[in-house]
Amino acid sequence: MENKNLNIEADNLVSNEIDGEKIVPNNLVLSAGIYFGHRTQNWNPKMSKFIHSKRKGIHIIDVSKSMKALELTYKIIQNAAAKGATFVFVGTKKHAKEIIKEEAMRSNSFFVSERWLGGTLTNAKTIFSQIKELERLENLKARDYDSYTKKEALELEKKLQKLQRNFEGIREMRRQPNFMIVVDPEHDKIAVTEARRKGVKIIGVVDTDGNPDDVDLAIPANDDSVKSIRLILTVLADAIVTAKGGVAKLAYKNDVNFDLGGTPSRREIDFNPNQQRRFFEDRRFTNFEDKPERKYHRDSNSANRPEKRDHKPATLTEKNKRVTSSTNDEKPATRRRTTSDSNTHSQNAKAKPRTSAPKKAPAKKD
Repeated sequence: MENKNLNIEADNLVSNEIDGEKIVPNNLVLSAGIYFGHRTQNWNPKMSKFIHSKRKGIHIIDVSKSMKALELTYKIIQNAAAKGATFVFVGTKKHAKEIIKEEAMRSNSFFVSERWLGGTLTNAKTIFSQIKELERLENLKARDYDSYTKKEALELEKKLQKLQRNFEGIREMRRQPNFMIVVDPEHDKIAVTEARRKGVKIIGVVDTDGNPDDVDLAIPANDDSVKSIRLILTVLADAIVTAKGGVAKLAYKNDVNFDLGGTPSRREIDFNPNQQRRFFEDRRFTNFEDKPERKYHRDSNSANRPEKRDHKPATLTEKNKRVTSSTNDEKPATRRRTTSDSNTHSQNAKAKPRTSAPKKAPAKKD
């Protein structure tokens, strides 16, 4: 059920700053690789307003706009959580599953990290029946599946594990959430479609290949990096925690040593992440066009190759001359059998002499 009091105007929150502090330190933003977009051929033109430039065939996201969107989202979530709003974190990508689960549990929110079941929001009746089935199987497991055979118990255990995996984060969700926080709206399109149909506010991390119109509030950032996802979700979870009287983990802490974990993504490796700071200080690519191209060469193996032989026509010598005549001391030359000879021999072999006289024609009757 949607709460009408949660419709907060964004313009009223832009000017509100907390003592001029930054929500995340700059060096932490650089190390997280938030600014790495997708390759230039894989982009959505609607994201052009969030793109800073192109480098090495990769779109670079404007970090200042990313931080403004993150700070605005933080304030909206904090105000909504203080009024009792509920949130569901959605992220079924492989490198986002653990972070989604961790931050949702820390903020006491719902989450879907394995698979978004169709009808989770639009067909609540079926979802509730599956949750009841989950509770029934858990009760059977507590009694060690008594009155069931071993084979039946194994089948029930497999079904229980599947239901636990799919409904772990939403089994206590008895009413529709007010906000959905999704890591990649393109990847979890079914969840976004259901949320839009039911009027749930959508907050999404949108990369350069995404569509910002699919969400109500887009945070332009790298959605393929573990560090980038962890930084953004930690800040958004801090907004919920602080609204309920808890202590923030990263937001406005100015903690430059915060451990983001994870490993660099392929895009970061291709972009040479060892010089991220130099790039943002606009020194690395100052004379980028004037840099000489690296020449790749190798030593030739022509010196080790054997000399080519001249192909000359063969000349007749005493050894290879053809024998055309025979003498008393030499054996007579034998004529080679040709194809015509073999054909004649086969025809003669097939022809057999007639052993009986031909049959006479019957005499004509007068």
